[in-house]
Amino acid sequence: MDYVKDGDIPFLIEMFDENFGKGYLSEEQIRFYIHDENELFYAVRNEEGRIAGILLFGVESAETLHEQTGIPLAELNKMAHGKKLLKCRSMCMASDCQGRGIGKKLFADGIADLKSRGEFGVITSLLWLYDGKAPARGLHVQNGFHYVARLSKPWYHMKDYYCIFCKGRCKCDGEQYVLQLDES
Repeated sequence: MDYVKDGDIPFLIEMFDENFGKGYLSEEQIRFYIHDENELFYAVRNEEGRIAGILLFGVESAETLHEQTGIPLAELNKMAHGKKLLKCRSMCMASDCQGRGIGKKLFADGIADLKSRGEFGVITSLLWLYDGKAPARGLHVQNGFHYVARLSKPWYHMKDYYCIFCKGRCKCDGEQYVLQLDES
């Protein structure tokens, strides 16, 4: 496992455009996520050094996660045991690397790294639902995440984002999941 670097940005934009649609993440947002100390932007690379997949986590306040997930503040704080709370911001694989188990390993390794640091208590993750399916559901459940709720159109507010599934502004629903990292 590696970390995303500035030189990866053009390929990341192409990868996001191909997997999610235009405007999902801007160059400025990606650059911020690479350099902000509260963001963990993992990458796995192919033999040539090109990104095969990414996994992005960011520290969030309990208040923000409560607003986004509907999980009561008291419950989030209890699950966190005084540690930082994280949101899984994105996971994406290059099209030529999908279906090989690379993403499964990246996700498991990322979660293991976060647990080993001992500074994080909770991770939330919002999964895309399109055509009634959440492709990442099994991956999350296999890694200990628990279903919280279904959310209606959580990406609709992103006015500059053109969803490849909706062929315009994103009307996809989402499923919210949570993982308690420190169950002591």
